[in-house]
Amino acid sequence: MAEKRKERESKTKEKSLTKSLTKMKSKDDEVHICGTDIQALHSYSVHNTSFATLPDSTPSTPDPKKGKHEPSLSEIQENIVRCINERVNGLEELLRANTVSIEALKKTTEFLFNEVKDVKEDMKNVKEEMKINHEVSGAHGKKISEIEARLNEVEHYKRRWNLRMYGLVEQAGEDIKARVVDICCAVLPELTSKLQQDVDIVHRLGRKLEGNAVKARTVIIQFVSRSSRDMLWKAAKTSSYLKTKEIRFGEDLTTMDKAVRKQLWPKVEAARQFSPVFPGPGGL
Repeated sequence: MAEKRKERESKTKEKSLTKSLTKMKSKDDEVHICGTDIQALHSYSVHNTSFATLPDSTPSTPDPKKGKHEPSLSEIQENIVRCINERVNGLEELLRANTVSIEALKKTTEFLFNEVKDVKEDMKNVKEEMKINHEVSGAHGKKISEIEARLNEVEHYKRRWNLRMYGLVEQAGEDIKARVVDICCAVLPELTSKLQQDVDIVHRLGRKLEGNAVKARTVIIQFVSRSSRDMLWKAAKTSSYLKTKEIRFGEDLTTMDKAVRKQLWPKVEAARQFSPVFPGPGGL
């Protein structure tokens, strides 16, 4: 089988060589014929003078076609290097600008950190001072409260000899003490002689206002005897004479006592709804 295959291949090669030689021979004959014809034409033209001679002219050759310029390897390398350099320069400028910005941010951050640190220290010191001041103020406040309570107690004890009269109309050139003694004797006639001696100081409170005929100024009365004052105060609560004259007596309370009464009064009003005979703060 292998030998037959070799024989077929050799025969195929011989046939292809024979064909190529035949073609080459035909081409040589054509060239030879063309050459003979050209020589005959040349000799004819030389010997035949009947043809007019033409002036010599330079043959015009067509311009070669302008083809696309293909860059060389060195040009490609130069372009790559140029692009890389441009990109590197741009990155260097960007890096330089970022470096400056980072340095500025770093300084700003350090400044803010130091400011925050100082503020924290100040707040810590302020808290410590506030704590100390609170302790001191608490102690001082306690002492002040104790002193105020003691002063109020002293003032309250002193005012137990006083009574206030409301609703007594003012008169021009009045003898306020004589008028008050007469009213006291009318409320408690059985102590007329004693009240004339026990009423010590009488005067109106505040500055007199011109044309103030609607509201009379309050009258304060100081007694020599505490017992006379208490008896008059008790009798004034149910006196028909005072109701007719639209005059009433009241206790001479301190500022602290007034605040306490003001806080207690709503509770008293609520208690009176359940018990109409419940006394007010002044009757406790």
